[in-house]
Amino acid sequence: YDILNLKQMYYGLQSVSNVNLLKDAFDRNAAIKSEKEISDYFLEKGDFLKLDVANLGYNIKFKNFRYINNMRVYFAVKNVFTITKYSGLDPSQVEITGFRPGIEDKGGYPTVRTFTLGLKLSL
Repeated sequence: YDILNLKQMYYGLQSVSNVNLLKDAFDRNAAIKSEKEISDYFLEKGDFLKLDVANLGYNIKFKNFRYINNMRVYFAVKNVFTITKYSGLDPSQVEITGFRPGIEDKGGYPTVRTFTLGLKLSL
């Protein structure tokens, strides 16, 4: 599917004043000297491959221990990786429905990667 990258349009053109510009304004979009205008130039392929959650855990059973029956040690990662050629933040966060076409708003934040290390005891 295609995504309209509004960040490129608003922050990737040298003609836009009073904003911090993307590096693309001086290399990828350097030939554009006009004002921002919605066009298919800012449409990009939104195809992606994503591993969202990975869990690794190990259970240890205690047979001769009085207070603990079972212990689980685990490690989890959320938002492991996304493989895409899309130049925006995260194509999986762009809403594409019949009512809302694929438009990445300019106000989004990057998706965070979360690491969790845990210990679960069964008494």
